Amino acid sequence: MQKTILAVTLCFVSILAPAMTVWADSVNVWTVAPVAITGEFSPVQVDSSGQAHIAIYDGVGQCLKYAFGSGSSWSFQTIDSCCGVGRDAALSIEPNGRTDIVYCDGANDDLKQAWSTGSGWNVGTIPGSQDCSFSGGLCDDPVRGVLMMALFGNTSALNHLMLLWQQSGYAWAGPETVDPTNGMGVTSSLAFDPRGNPQVAYTSSDGILRVAYISNGSWSQYSFSSPIHATGRVQMALDSQTGDPRIAYYDPTGGGSINVACYDNGSWQVTPITTTNASQNFSMAYDPCTDGYAVCYWDQTDGTLRVAGRTGYNGMYSNFDMLVDGGITGGVKDDVGLNPYITLVADNEYMVSYDDSTGGLLKVAEITKDSPLAPVPEPSGFLILFSGAAVALAVCQRAKRN
Repeated sequence: MQKTILAVTLCFVSILAPAMTVWADSVNVWTVAPVAITGEFSPVQVDSSGQAHIAIYDGVGQCLKYAFGSGSSWSFQTIDSCCGVGRDAALSIEPNGRTDIVYCDGANDDLKQAWSTGSGWNVGTIPGSQDCSFSGGLCDDPVRGVLMMALFGNTSALNHLMLLWQQSGYAWAGPETVDPTNGMGVTSSLAFDPRGNPQVAYTSSDGILRVAYISNGSWSQYSFSSPIHATGRVQMALDSQTGDPRIAYYDPTGGGSINVACYDNGSWQVTPITTTNASQNFSMAYDPCTDGYAVCYWDQTDGTLRVAGRTGYNGMYSNFDMLVDGGITGGVKDDVGLNPYITLVADNEYMVSYDDSTGGLLKVAEITKDSPLAPVPEPSGFLILFSGAAVALAVCQRAKRN
């Protein structure tokens, strides 16, 4: 399935009202397939033809590998065989089909970039990334058509949150300071609003979640009525109409839980995804056509991989929490779902890549196309995006795969 986005300037818009179907909590609609390779920390993206691209850290060979395919058909390549490279990778598929991977070079304390050429891969060190930590804050700038990343400096001079961005070609510029306070930006997530302005959600050494955005050409911060405690990974997406944040984070207080904080109508609402015993290993994907989201996480109580979140439209949402893989076998936890990554395939359809520590292989799980679905009416197939006096029309189109 593929999603088509059309942006136009309009004075009047006609609104259609097709029905939308979504999957139900009580139905396990996932198909699971092993990817015939060992790996971990393996982000996945799906291209317009429905093929999956996975950046893989081979912990045995300590190198970066790449898998491409779907179902039971996969091809593999070793991108960077230098010792100690490939951890904390982030992957992006550009509109022209080029695949970009940014990852850590642990041996040299650098960040590296690999990009596909059609016949292979080019690999280079990113200038300005020496002694910096990267936690997956990589994103395409939809207006300027370049990559941007958020990173944290590990030196006393650069012990804060910064941005680097790619210029024409493959040169990088920056860094630009987002928050100059020491200890800010230990982990971060980067996203762009409908106008092409970046926002960054990040954690800090004091264990508090913060969100920065561009206002009148300079960085400002969202305010919170009370601090939100967050450690470890943080994942953010922005509402496709308003640019308001949707942030998944791990709250270490009260036994440890994964929550999603949404900013709507000038205030924050926090929704628990898990209650207690959640792992910090999670990932979030956002559906811009429904303002829904899905969070995949490893449940350390029973060693399973689960996906939870919300789906719906225009404030009318249904919540779900579904088993994907794993369980208790012979009284022993399967430990399936470590280091999961989730991506949107089409409206209300997601794919997850994850480690199977029991079987020793990387796996991919996807919503089964022909599984029973629970119908939920959607008021409109059109999302209206307001940007000053202009109105952008985003058409979310569902199409079947061949």
